[in-house]
Amino acid sequence: MENFQVMWDHVKDIYEKILFHPFIAELREGSLSEDRFRFYILQDYLYLKSFGRAVLNVANKCEYEWMIKLIKHVEASLSEERQLHIFYIANWKVEPEEWDMSPTNLAYTNFLLAETQLSPLPQALAAIMPCYVIYMKVGEELSRDGSPNPVYQRWINNYSATSYRESVEQVINLMNSLRVDDFGRVLRNFRIASVYEYLFWDSSYRMERFPFPVK
Repeated sequence: MENFQVMWDHVKDIYEKILFHPFIAELREGSLSEDRFRFYILQDYLYLKSFGRAVLNVANKCEYEWMIKLIKHVEASLSEERQLHIFYIANWKVEPEEWDMSPTNLAYTNFLLAETQLSPLPQALAAIMPCYVIYMKVGEELSRDGSPNPVYQRWINNYSATSYRESVEQVINLMNSLRVDDFGRVLRNFRIASVYEYLFWDSSYRMERFPFPVK
């Protein structure tokens, strides 16, 4: 069995919980409150900068061909996803840089940056893969019926697009091409990051903040 299929089987319980989380369910129904969605988008804006650095850390561990592909992924995420964020943020007239990362966002990005900098390539790649794969699968699932809210439908369209799927498939192919010496650590990183994906939506639904000022 290929590396990725074993990894995905290891987190199917988490993915099922994500699909039925109130944030995703209400986004699908169009009933998600704008405050919660705004909180999510602003946190995702802040997350993306750290995620881009984490992908570059992984690229630095790759052979030249894969290094170039991952660098292109960073360029695409910093343009396409950034444009999605900017579209929403411009309508809300908010300054995302004035916001603090939520406790979950800070913990997740610190995990990604540490693992991608310090771990061998298979474990480092496993840490960033849930962000790719889970968003693709959620986007495709939601695209079947769509959302009656055009604001949320735009988000669904972004992650169910063919171009996004192609990027995810490249990352899956890279993982399947690797010889893995410590598959237990790969599974652990993939599962921890998948849990953080669940927690990211959960923290947005709760609009989680630190209980004390952090600046």
